[in-house]
Amino acid sequence: MKNKNIIFILILVIMFIAFYNIQISNKKNNETTQKKAPVPVVSALKIKSSSIKNTIRITGSVEPYHTARLATPAEGPIIRINVREGDSVKKDQPLIIIGRKQGTLALIESLEEELKKESENLQRTTQLVKSRAIPQERLDQAKSSYEKVNAQLIKARETAEDYTIKAPWDGIISDLPIREGEFVAPRQAVVEMYDPDTLIIRSTVAEKYSSLVSKDMKLRLTLDAFEGKELSGKIKRVYPYLDSRLRTRPIEIILDTKEQLLPGMLARIDLTIEKKDNIIKIPVSAIKKDKSGNDLVFVIKDKKTAVRKIKTGIIENNNIEVISGLKENDIIITKGNENLKENIQVKVSDSTQGRKTR
Repeated sequence: MKNKNIIFILILVIMFIAFYNIQISNKKNNETTQKKAPVPVVSALKIKSSSIKNTIRITGSVEPYHTARLATPAEGPIIRINVREGDSVKKDQPLIIIGRKQGTLALIESLEEELKKESENLQRTTQLVKSRAIPQERLDQAKSSYEKVNAQLIKARETAEDYTIKAPWDGIISDLPIREGEFVAPRQAVVEMYDPDTLIIRSTVAEKYSSLVSKDMKLRLTLDAFEGKELSGKIKRVYPYLDSRLRTRPIEIILDTKEQLLPGMLARIDLTIEKKDNIIKIPVSAIKKDKSGNDLVFVIKDKKTAVRKIKTGIIENNNIEVISGLKENDIIITKGNENLKENIQVKVSDSTQGRKTR
């Protein structure tokens, strides 16, 4: 029995010594691994106060604001069209001639015959009234009938000539929805024109930016027709309402320079609606998300990493405004932060030493 106890004690001692040796070996291996693990190399920036702009990209089209849609007051066949789409015209220049002679001549002949009968009836009625054969009311009726037909004849003679539609002002013909030989009725549109000196760019801004736009606001734009050419302009008019269907606010834009614009040209507009000075901005690449979706950045303090939770604002290109969470002269990690953890030592790349935000 005594020998068994001695053997059990020896086994426990051997197991303890083996366990101790394993622990010492693991500790040495960990220390060796830690010594060999490379220090992460990161890119960093030192924060300085800067400025940022909120610029939105919108599109617009070239349109004239002075246009005319001419309708004919006469009816008849189109006997001549003197212009084509795209023609420049001068004020009072004849555009379209509507033939009225053929229809009105027949009408005039009919009215002249009717007036002759009414005249004879009036003379006869006058004699009968004088002889008291018929009452005075019959004479009044005869006079009324005569005057009515006479008025119709006068109007027919006034409109007997062909009717000419003329240009109301200098402009360019944009549409001719009729052809020679067609019959037109009164109030039918026959020609459209515009004043090329009134070409502007019409666009809209989204509702959330509608209160930030104002007259004379400067902007930059390009036209697809002038590829590679950047133009400058300003807002000429801001409409005092929102489109209830699209939830946008219409604006009109004019260029600072005179260009050969045509209706329908597409414009791509960069409009700066807000600018802030003396703010902190950082590269978007410096921001990471935590599990709750909060924005985080790594800063370097005493050569080790620290996590800062931040609140962001305006985005401009690849930079973003930081409203809270950072201060001037903080050093932030902009690259190499994919797998970083807090409170680990890092090395700043030589190429980014001393770089500052602008």
